Amino acid sequence: MSENSTVAIKDLIFAFGAWSSAVQNTALFLVGALIFTLSVMVISAAFFWIRSRNKMSAAFSEKDRRYHDVIENMIDGYFEADVTGRFAEVNAAVCRRLGYTRQELLSMSFRDIQDPEKANKTNRIFARILQTGRQSEPFEYDYLGKDGIRGTVEMSVAPLLDAAGETIGFRGVSKDITPKKVAQEELLLNKLLFQEANRQLEAAKRHADEMAAEAERANQAKSQFLATISHEIRTPMNGVIGMIGLLLDTNLTPEQRRYAEIVRSSGENLLSMINNILDFSKIEARKMELEILDFDLLDTLESAIEMFSLKAEGDGLELIHLVESNVPSLLRGDSGRLRQILLNLVGNAVKYTHTGGIFVRVSLLDADESSVNLRFSVMDTGIGIASDKIPSLFSPFVQADGSVTRKYGGTGLGLAICRELVALMGGQVGCESEEGKGATFWFNLRFQRQSDEQEKGILSGWWPPASYVLVVGNNMMNRLMLNSLLGRLGYRSEEAVDLSTALIRLREGASGGSSFATMIVDLEVLSSAGLGSLERIMSDVQWSRLKLIFVSPLRESSRAAGLAARYQGAYLTKPVRQSSLKHALQRLFDAAGDHEDKTESSRAEGEERFTPNGDPVRILVVEDNPANQEVAVGILKKLGLRADAVANGREALDSLSEIAYDLVFMDCSMPVMDGYEATRAIRAGADARGHQLPIIAMTADVFEATKERCLASGMNDVITKPIDVETVAAMLVRWLGEKVSQPAYQSGYFLVDKDIVFDEKGLLERLQGDREIAGRLMDVFLAQLPGEVSSLSQSIDLLDASEVRLRAHRIKGAAANASAYAVQKRARDLEMAAQTGDWQDITAKSEALCVQAEAFIRAIEEIVWIKHRTKTGGLSCAP
Repeated sequence: MSENSTVAIKDLIFAFGAWSSAVQNTALFLVGALIFTLSVMVISAAFFWIRSRNKMSAAFSEKDRRYHDVIENMIDGYFEADVTGRFAEVNAAVCRRLGYTRQELLSMSFRDIQDPEKANKTNRIFARILQTGRQSEPFEYDYLGKDGIRGTVEMSVAPLLDAAGETIGFRGVSKDITPKKVAQEELLLNKLLFQEANRQLEAAKRHADEMAAEAERANQAKSQFLATISHEIRTPMNGVIGMIGLLLDTNLTPEQRRYAEIVRSSGENLLSMINNILDFSKIEARKMELEILDFDLLDTLESAIEMFSLKAEGDGLELIHLVESNVPSLLRGDSGRLRQILLNLVGNAVKYTHTGGIFVRVSLLDADESSVNLRFSVMDTGIGIASDKIPSLFSPFVQADGSVTRKYGGTGLGLAICRELVALMGGQVGCESEEGKGATFWFNLRFQRQSDEQEKGILSGWWPPASYVLVVGNNMMNRLMLNSLLGRLGYRSEEAVDLSTALIRLREGASGGSSFATMIVDLEVLSSAGLGSLERIMSDVQWSRLKLIFVSPLRESSRAAGLAARYQGAYLTKPVRQSSLKHALQRLFDAAGDHEDKTESSRAEGEERFTPNGDPVRILVVEDNPANQEVAVGILKKLGLRADAVANGREALDSLSEIAYDLVFMDCSMPVMDGYEATRAIRAGADARGHQLPIIAMTADVFEATKERCLASGMNDVITKPIDVETVAAMLVRWLGEKVSQPAYQSGYFLVDKDIVFDEKGLLERLQGDREIAGRLMDVFLAQLPGEVSSLSQSIDLLDASEVRLRAHRIKGAAANASAYAVQKRARDLEMAAQTGDWQDITAKSEALCVQAEAFIRAIEEIVWIKHRTKTGGLSCAP
């Protein structure tokens, strides 16, 4: 209660008391009492009204305060403005957002905080609120604050009403969405950037596709150009080489012959360079394919190295190879590509080495039951390579010395081709070198194994395993190589650096019960003192049965031959091949009567097998693979015949138009023009010589359908790759006839109408007494014969006449190779019966074939030199 109210009540009571004392009668008292009561009631009511009003006023003040606090502390902005847009109230959030104080904003309007260019939209929204009296939908408002602050809020605005419900202004809430807008703008920008990047990527892809198509067209044009220019260069070069070959067959003075040989050698070098370019082009175009065939690793390695023996010897270099004893020799893979890699690396080593030598080594990295991983290393003592040049060595058209004044020529493609071929075969290649200290080029390749039986047959010796050989030489690597070859042939060997040491070894061996039967002597130890030591050894009765083999460079072969004749020994020229070593040992033991079934074979190493009757025989080899070219030409050269090589059928036609060749070996699959098309063109030509020219197909496909296709195209016969000396020689005998004389082959290689179970003498005569090759042939035939007979029986059970004919044909050809003429004849009879479809006759002929096959196996078991190396088995001849 307030102070004024209390004073008023006290005054009334005081007045009432004075009044009541003055009234003496009852009426007056009652009236006074009534008046007093009414006064008290009025005063109490007034008191309670005043008190209630004060409480309500305090409550409304608290509510206003709380309402004001809520608005002031809102995160979102709150504002009130009159109808002109001038602010009447703003909360702290609006102040913070715009950067103005409350007093500054209460003197401002919406127009002062918005970009004039965006004010029209806001004005229309506020006008619609005034017209409709309804709250607006949320809308975005871009503000412009103090000091250039910009942002965006999401605003909801409602009309502000007075007590009469009239619109006197606006009130609203705003939420800052500036981060969201920034994120949206960034997202939109990123989207636009992504779309632009995608557009550019698509444009780049289209451009790349166009460039790729253009590159492909350019690559095709380049390949076509290379093929064309190669053809245009090779055609006259083949003519030049061919004509030089004819010239060399005429009577020339030594000087003329030397000049002609230089021209021929230069032409062959040029063709080799062209082959490299074509090979690289094929590799780039991914048209290089592998030929997976069985091959002899040692034979492949030796034939590749032999190509450089004359060059190395002429430069005074040692050329040595070693296949470590744990490396199997019989493998399966692309021997042609392997040989090509070796030719490139060994050729480079010889080219860049002036003193010392080249050492080629094959070692085993790892192996499993079916494959081996081998490392091939070509080490030289040449000029070496600077370390900074090594990383680029295997790039095309790159040489360690790329200057125009460089000493060594070449295209720089050899190592690039090696790298690509190794990669194609799934291997790795590299180089280790130091300038002035030689280089080592290496590559790793994995090959499949051939069967253990074949490996044992190849590596077993024909002589007692207790035979000891003493190797004498002052070059450690040469001794290592010879020891390795002897170990593969089943011999145990020791070594000595000179003949004095050799004498000590001989005495130690005699006293220890392991006397030496053979001594291999390098001519380099035979100085005058060395000759005296050798004479003392051989004059001692204790060493009277010691057999000698002399090893010499080719230039000293006459000296080695003289020593071999003097001591009734043999001689070999470097680099020594395993087959040559084996033949030399065989001849020594045969001559000494240490073996049964001796064969007369006194042919000297390198003697020509064929002798032309009349004009020189000319052979054309048509083969696109350079390595295969060298193999074929090398085989023919070994047989004493001259051969020219071309890379495809088109070049073959050009060469045949210029030179009258006697026989053609034709590869089937080649670029530009394949063997089938070329043969048809030769047969269809106007030249009568083409109708009679023997054409022998060379193919890696052993299927009968391929052979039939070859014959249908006009080819005369077929040999399968890898080709060997014996097969080539047989073809020459069969198709050249009287043009060559070779008594050893007159018994024939194919069908011989004899009823002989096994013609051992004829086989050895045909193979010139080479028991190594004969043994390998028998190994293969005896391994295949049981399976062929079993398959034949199954085909008869199934009444499959075509399969019976095919099996009989296969047995017929294999039996002819093995001189199993009775088997061959029965197989021929069965083949003819299968063509008629008479199953009674087929069954009878099959039984006759099986009987002869069993008789052949029994006959083989009685042949000593075969029995030592070949494991025979029985046949299942159930009808």
